[in-house]
Parts: sequence; structure tokens; C-alpha cells
Amino acid sequence: MTIRTINNRSLRTMYLIILVQFIVIAFLLAIISNEYLSNYWMQVWISGKAPMLAFLINGQLDSLLIGVAAAGTLLFVNGAIAQTKTQLETKKPTIIMDIRELERIEKKVLHNPSKPFESSPEDLLRDLERQEA
Repeated sequence: MTIRTINNRSLRTMYLIILVQFIVIAFLLAIISNEYLSNYWMQVWISGKAPMLAFLINGQLDSLLIGVAAAGTLLFVNGAIAQTKTQLETKKPTIIMDIRELERIEKKVLHNPSKPFESSPEDLLRDLERQEA
């Protein structure tokens, strides 16, 4: 079995496509509903051929769908803004250190734990040169 992962950007794109399709469908339904309410012959034809369709396009369902589309748009924009804010947070810096340098530091610190760490001026200068390089 293969598991497919979807990154956040493509997921947001899919949500946007779904939302745009929903808005287009609601808009087309509103156009048909407006024509149905203003055209007497269309009302007669639909009531004779498909009476249940008259219930769907009598002007109430399209208002509901437009409201849902507006709410979906607000939720999508709010989610996109929240995701942008989380991406703007700075990440902790990554420290790359040579293993030999780490071993040298461990030897100095762990060599005599009762005695505080003292370094000679030569060690400090060598450490500063390594950090600058």
C-alpha cells in the first residue's frame, strides 16, 4: 500500500479550487433562479415537468448557497492569513560544529569537573580565530 502525502501549499490550492467551483455553481443557480422567478412560461413548464425542481430554484436555495460560499471564503482567507503568520516566525538557528572541536571542548570541561574551567590566553585566541574562520 502506498501512502501519499500532500503538502500544505497543494492542499490550500485544492481548497481554493473547490471554493471557486462552489461559488460558480451558486452563481449559476442564482441566475437560473432569477430567470425562473421572472419568466411565467418557465414556471409553468417546470411545474408540469419537474415539480421538485421548482422547490430548488424558487429563490431560497441560491441565497443559502451564496451565504455558505461567503462563509467558506472568509474561513479560507482566515486560514491562509493564519498560516502566513506561522510561516513568518523565525526558526532557531542551526549550529554546525566539527566533531573534533566538540571533543576538545568536552575534554577540557570533563577533564577535572571539580576545578572550574580555566583557559589560557592562547586557548582563547585560538578559539576566537576558529570562530572567525
